[in-house]
Amino acid sequence: MDCTLSLNEAQAALANTAVYFIYFFNAIYSGFLGDRKFVLLNSLIGATTSAIALYCAVTIGGIKLSVDPELSRQIGYVGMAGEVLKPVFILIAGYIVSLLVQLLTKISTLAQFKADEAEVLLNQTKERNKISANAAVKLESSITNFSNFVSQTSLKLESQAASLEEITAVISELSSSFESNGSSIEEQNNKVQGMVSDTEILKETVDQILVQSERLVEIAEINKKESMSVTEVADQTAAHLEAIQSSFDQVNEINNIVAEIGEKTNLLALNASIEAARAGDVGKGFAVVANEVSKLAEFTKNNVKRISIVVKSSKEIIANARNASKNTGELAKSQIDRLNQTLVEIQDMNRLYIEQRNTLSAILLELGQIRELSKQISESTKEQLLGQKEASKGIVQLEMEVNEISRASKDLEEHIEMIKDEANKLASMSQS
Repeated sequence: MDCTLSLNEAQAALANTAVYFIYFFNAIYSGFLGDRKFVLLNSLIGATTSAIALYCAVTIGGIKLSVDPELSRQIGYVGMAGEVLKPVFILIAGYIVSLLVQLLTKISTLAQFKADEAEVLLNQTKERNKISANAAVKLESSITNFSNFVSQTSLKLESQAASLEEITAVISELSSSFESNGSSIEEQNNKVQGMVSDTEILKETVDQILVQSERLVEIAEINKKESMSVTEVADQTAAHLEAIQSSFDQVNEINNIVAEIGEKTNLLALNASIEAARAGDVGKGFAVVANEVSKLAEFTKNNVKRISIVVKSSKEIIANARNASKNTGELAKSQIDRLNQTLVEIQDMNRLYIEQRNTLSAILLELGQIRELSKQISESTKEQLLGQKEASKGIVQLEMEVNEISRASKDLEEHIEMIKDEANKLASMSQS
């Protein structure tokens, strides 16, 4: 109300700190009710009232807000930051008090819970004392039974220790046997590896021979074709020579005809000479002609003889050439037959090489499987040998532990007797 009267009254009301202490005390005392929401509500009301007072002082009382510290000390002016923070501070203070109220409420609840829990624990302790008395009786009975069990177990452990000694001896013998088998398997594996290497070398050799054999087949095919060409050429040569010989036979016939004509011409020239001699001077011109005809006949006769000699010599040469060509053809045919036979044999040999290569491949495959199997057996034997050694060590260790357990069992019997005495004391304390 003072904020709405006048400028001085409004400024005095805003500067009155007692009002704000009342807000704080109200928030604190409202917290004793133990309700956090009530504290927050009072703080909100106080902050709202403070904000309304500031609003009324500014709008009705004429107070001016200033951020200048010097100006805010003058009449009619107030600091804006301080006045604005007052409602906020009241609200924050109320929130802090509400948190304290909430914390105190939780502490009170927790204290009550712990008190109830202590009461329950006391009742449980009484019940546990009763249970402990019963348990002490049962514990004494159980300890007696356990003592008997430990005694029997100790006897069994001594028996097991003797059995373990026998098992250790058997495992040692098995380890020696496995070592011997491992050496044999390793040696066999090395031999199989050697066989694989030798077989691979043999397969490579067979492959090389097969390549050379295939090359021989190609060469034989080429020779066969060339021999067939030679045979064809020889047959053609023989045919041509036979045709030439036939032509020379015709030449010889013609030469015989020419020789016969020459003889008749010579005879005619002789008759003409005789007739010219009889005619005297009148027959001189005819005698000259007869003489020329006689020369022509003699020339023809000489040429016929030379042609006859040439034809005869040529026929002999042609006959020799025909025989040589015939022999060449027969040799070529014989060579073709031999080449065919050789080709068949080489092809058969190729088939055998291929079969041998396939057999070697199968052997290599089998040897590879045997090598792999031998390797697996060798590794398995090594693992078994290692396992036997580990088992032997484990059994020796187990034997030592069994002996230790046997000794500990005897100590345990003594401690059980002590526990039995303590159980009797516990039963006496529970009853009292």
